[in-house]
Amino acid sequence: MKGAVRCIAFAAVVLAWAAGAAFAASLTEELGGEALIREAKKEGKVVVYTANILSLAKTMQTGFNKRFPEIKAEVVRLGGGALHRKILTEHSAGKLVADVIEMSDRGLIRREMAAGVIGKHTIPTDGMYPADTKIPGMVYPGCTYLYLIAYNPAIVKNPPKSWMDLVDPRFRGQLGLVPAELGGTPWMTALFQYQVLGNNSDSYWRKLAAQKPRFFTSGAGIGKNLISGETPAAVALDVVSVSDIKKGAPVKFVYPPEGVVMIIFNFSVTTVAKNPNAAKLWMNWTHSREGQEVWTKQVGGLSPRTDIAPPEAAPKTVKVWQATEEDFVKLRDSYTKRWNAIFGYKP
Repeated sequence: MKGAVRCIAFAAVVLAWAAGAAFAASLTEELGGEALIREAKKEGKVVVYTANILSLAKTMQTGFNKRFPEIKAEVVRLGGGALHRKILTEHSAGKLVADVIEMSDRGLIRREMAAGVIGKHTIPTDGMYPADTKIPGMVYPGCTYLYLIAYNPAIVKNPPKSWMDLVDPRFRGQLGLVPAELGGTPWMTALFQYQVLGNNSDSYWRKLAAQKPRFFTSGAGIGKNLISGETPAAVALDVVSVSDIKKGAPVKFVYPPEGVVMIIFNFSVTTVAKNPNAAKLWMNWTHSREGQEVWTKQVGGLSPRTDIAPPEAAPKTVKVWQATEEDFVKLRDSYTKRWNAIFGYKP
């Protein structure tokens, strides 16, 4: 089965946002009501395990703590695969301390559901999120990324305009990327390269591997190296270095004509949350208008909510691709092993 390609017109999103603004619920309603807020404040703490980029997760943490200074939000960050192993190991030993889990890999989330880790909670704003972005009553899309091409214009004088440009000899030894097995984000990007760019073959992987790319464990490392010029170009997230770009950092994004990969981060509470009310409040706040606007305005990312305006820097129209959940889950292990062999990557 092949993933879906579609065009998103952000101008239409703005119109939908403007039309829906008049019918917006109050913040208290979106947060779940006064009683939940009161009980969460009594708990005074929420522990969030996340695979998100740490600086971006901390932006959300700061926003939450600004709204609720009585509740200390603690963020524990690891890459998707490592975080998943930590979660299952701690859970099996009865020592899981996470109240909330945030991961982009729906396949790993499904495994955590099967292991009894993922708890039940319906956010008050459930209706604002498209059906294909959530598992109602359990898992919700807290934020959205686009995976595309980034480069440093101070170094790259003939920038790439398409994914095929990245396999041109001029970029040999000049690229950075995150290995496919290190999280849902790089895995979905690798699947896009296989299904779309390689026409259901590993041909694009082989061409990209021949470029001898530099491996990074996260998007944050790529962002720093793009800015310094150590890595002139990269397969990167659209929010990497956004705050630095606002300050004048030399990074530009390319939205290739073949499409960009849309990544959805899955948020959920745990069944063993020691701070269950604060966990629900974190979920409700991150999915509220206020929380989503922290993501769009301060981070510069897109909101999966249907009534939130896109960031000012977003292009008017983008061709996006998403894998089917079936492919994303079933192909992950065998394809990432194949990817490792082709790229010579040793975990």
